[in-house]
Amino acid sequence: MLIAIGSLSLGGCQNNEAPAVIEQDDKEAVVKVKEQAPLDKGKIIQLPSDNAEYAILKAGGVDIAMVYDLQLGSQRFTQVDAWIDRYDKGKFTSMIGVVPFEFINAADPSHQANHEYKLYYTFSKLDSVEQEKITIALREDQGLAMTEMTQPLKDLTSGIVHSLPVEEIIPGKTHDLALLAWNKNSGGTTSDVEETIKNNELVYVLRCKFTAAEGSQS
Repeated sequence: MLIAIGSLSLGGCQNNEAPAVIEQDDKEAVVKVKEQAPLDKGKIIQLPSDNAEYAILKAGGVDIAMVYDLQLGSQRFTQVDAWIDRYDKGKFTSMIGVVPFEFINAADPSHQANHEYKLYYTFSKLDSVEQEKITIALREDQGLAMTEMTQPLKDLTSGIVHSLPVEEIIPGKTHDLALLAWNKNSGGTTSDVEETIKNNELVYVLRCKFTAAEGSQS
């Protein structure tokens, strides 16, 4: 586009010089928009067997323990529901626990990213009363919320623990964390949950589900 600019004379005299011509680019300016960083949805990571958490639990009388580091990422959560589904001879028989643990300050975007969360499933024999104690707990830094249940000891001698792959946290999805299988004789487990349930006399499936805060990204 060409823009003509005429100059005005001082003292009322006309300036006979030709108007100056300034060339201006018609192209629109390109505005670079910074791409939004991908949402870190968080992960559920089982602590390795040599982690000090297990030694502490063992010293406290725990026979089997599964401990998970909940790395909540940049997505905000209001709670995590944790429970165990029990299957006898291939059929679902009961749901153990179903504990809703609430996260503190879920409305604060920076709170969960700066705090440590661990989820516990533990199993202990109470030989004096022939009972088994099951504990499900959530620890936030030094604070602990937990629930305990007891049930008759299992009349099964062979037990297997099978951890399932680390999963990205997806709000509203049931996450399978581990399989615990027992038999009178031999048995086996795989990452195929349904196959493991079908091929063992007793199976516990450790599960959890997260609820996202209102307005949180998904």
